[in-house]
Amino acid sequence: MLLCFHKVLIFYEVRLGDIMKKFFKILGIFFAIAVLAIYSAFLFVLPNAIDLNQYTELVKQLAKDNADLNINYKNPRIYTTPTLKVGIKADDLNVTLPDNSSILSAEKLKAGLFLPSLLTLTVNVSDIVVDSLKINADIMKSGEQFKISRHIENLLNKQNQGKELALKSNEPQPPVVLFNIGETEVTADMVMNWIKIKVPNIRLRTYQANINDLHTGHKLTLQGDEIKLGYFNGEFAKLKTDAYFISDNKVNIRANIDINSFLPPVPEADTDIDPAAKVVIPFVNPVEI
Repeated sequence: MLLCFHKVLIFYEVRLGDIMKKFFKILGIFFAIAVLAIYSAFLFVLPNAIDLNQYTELVKQLAKDNADLNINYKNPRIYTTPTLKVGIKADDLNVTLPDNSSILSAEKLKAGLFLPSLLTLTVNVSDIVVDSLKINADIMKSGEQFKISRHIENLLNKQNQGKELALKSNEPQPPVVLFNIGETEVTADMVMNWIKIKVPNIRLRTYQANINDLHTGHKLTLQGDEIKLGYFNGEFAKLKTDAYFISDNKVNIRANIDINSFLPPVPEADTDIDPAAKVVIPFVNPVEI
């Protein structure tokens, strides 16, 4: 009797083992199909599912409200890659000051994020490629300051006026709480301290930086075929390019620049600065040097 019971027990153990093997095999197949479906959707559905054109006016309004700049671009779109990168592309980017003078323009812009890096609390902007970049820094007709510097001064002084009013009303600025973990409030400042930012590969192809002295009519230009940049969480940065320095359309200097250096720590903000003090950015005219 015991022998028969033992044989039956072995039989059912074998059967149960076979059933479990088949179950895990089927489960593995379903899991593989689900992963393949998600991966295929990431590659082929996501780029077409979101129309970035519908957010163009919102982006323009945010730039106007927060920086008083005009931003225009065409054909914004999402792209994905088999290596789990997702990013955006756009054409004919142009950024202008309130007087419609251009400070930055580019024919094509591409920026991508490596998604797996987020698992390690690292924002790895794996690719930034800009074609035909032009940066313009016009000196005011009065010759007293760069137009962009004066624009920044006005923005900072406007912000300081808001801080001064807040101090006078004795209204403390509460921290921005993103979410709670139990009874602990997780603020935006805490999250920014946890996250690392890496931008290892910035390529500016066919770039040009112009300083136009509207006071004297002279012009200084820095241009080249490609400049490679990298930034690693405020710890070190790199820059490499062959550049031409052109003064009034005449080549003065050709420079081979290759920098790979540690960055000094950013000093803490001085809390004793009087918010009523007017911000003035020092000005040196490089065209006259």
